[in-house]
Amino acid sequence: MKIFEKDTDKRAAFVTSNRLVIDDHGNEISRAGIIFESGHENDTAVFTSEELVQMCFKTRENIIGEPSVVMFRKEDLFDPATGENKLSSYLGKFYPLHTDLPTWLELCRKEDSFVPFIMEPLTLYRRHSQQNTSDIMLFFGLIFEWTELLAQSFLHDTFIHDTNMLGDCCSQWLKYVKSFFENSGDELLKKLNQLSKQSADLDLLMQMIDAAEKQDTSKFMQLSLKKKTWEK
Repeated sequence: MKIFEKDTDKRAAFVTSNRLVIDDHGNEISRAGIIFESGHENDTAVFTSEELVQMCFKTRENIIGEPSVVMFRKEDLFDPATGENKLSSYLGKFYPLHTDLPTWLELCRKEDSFVPFIMEPLTLYRRHSQQNTSDIMLFFGLIFEWTELLAQSFLHDTFIHDTNMLGDCCSQWLKYVKSFFENSGDELLKKLNQLSKQSADLDLLMQMIDAAEKQDTSKFMQLSLKKKTWEK
């Protein structure tokens, strides 16, 4: 709040901080956000909105954080022309699975905006076996949504401005997907076999993996924008 009070020009897209990841029993597992050097825990870094979004895309991580950690102005979440709520939307498209990241990207589109990033972990994020993000099918959908965030950014010349950067983002996505299949491939395929309608999505994913491996960003982008079985 102190940061917002000083931001009289209202240029801050939002304010966020690092957070601690804890387990079922409250034990610290890791730190999430931006790794800081010892002795800098009380610092606040300031990034341009574009810098911070590009960090997310290049690492394939939501560095910005979950809804509980980010503070923004309510007025920035509504389209000034239509009054439409832009929650979970980015560049005019609604993303039902990611929810938070598309919202942060949309807020970062604010002209000449910046993001104060507090190094001190101010929130705790609990990971446990029963939460939604442990659902393998949800992860499957998130993989697709991430690629569309990349494709839409490139098409609209927003945050991703050239094929070299798009290629770097695709490479990070590919590493994540390969790791995902290594950790849960058998279980994922078993579930997909039970849901025959998902076979088309699996085939699409395999094509996207092939395009990313060949660094064919044009094909990767085209595949990313294809409709999935759960989309209307």
